[in-house]
Amino acid sequence: MNLYAKSEDIHKKIVMAVIITIWIIGIIIAVVHKMREWNKVKGYLIKGTSEGDGVAEKILREIDSECPIKIEYNLAIAEPFIKGLRHPVIYLPEKECNEKELEFILMHEYLHWKRKDLWKKFIINIIGMIFWWNPLAYLLCKDLDQIIELNCDNAMSKKYSEMDTLYYLDTLTYMAGGRRANFDEVSSNTLGFVKKLEVRPLKQRFHYVMFKKDDKRTQRKMNLFILGVSVIWFVAS
Repeated sequence: MNLYAKSEDIHKKIVMAVIITIWIIGIIIAVVHKMREWNKVKGYLIKGTSEGDGVAEKILREIDSECPIKIEYNLAIAEPFIKGLRHPVIYLPEKECNEKELEFILMHEYLHWKRKDLWKKFIINIIGMIFWWNPLAYLLCKDLDQIIELNCDNAMSKKYSEMDTLYYLDTLTYMAGGRRANFDEVSSNTLGFVKKLEVRPLKQRFHYVMFKKDDKRTQRKMNLFILGVSVIWFVAS
């Protein structure tokens, strides 16, 4: 910075032009990479489409009769997820579930849509592409899914009794232990019911649901601390 400050104006302009050019090129590369990821997922979904028996559609109508979400069945995926900002679609895998388990899955994805979680994820991904050079942007994108899932689990537990909540957690384990899909990390523009069986994220979700009352104050303080640090870091950037 001292060297830059002592440089002549023409040299400062050249340096600034180089920095801005690198920044723009980085954004373009990030956007292209993200578009390729989205197109890859779209290709998988087109190939694996199958027909359902109408049970899921019936359950979703019972949850919200005016819900605009569509349901599609797909052979190419292992876990349920929701996709689409303007035209949301819940994709269900070819995996045997009873009606109660299916209700948990559809309610979970419905809450993602109701809480506008896909839009939150979209905005964070835009921030990640713009601030591609900032390590915090990668951390935000990396942990965003888990934060959203924890909040969605919390919303689920408020809608069901304690016994049903335990059954819901059991359904999470069941769906996480299935066969692997052609793409494990579905996409940055989707939100799933549960990811592949990774002990730490799943354990964290279980703990958050079962002990949320005890952790509420601590979690709130931690969220405020993380938010404050994030804002300071971005402003400093």
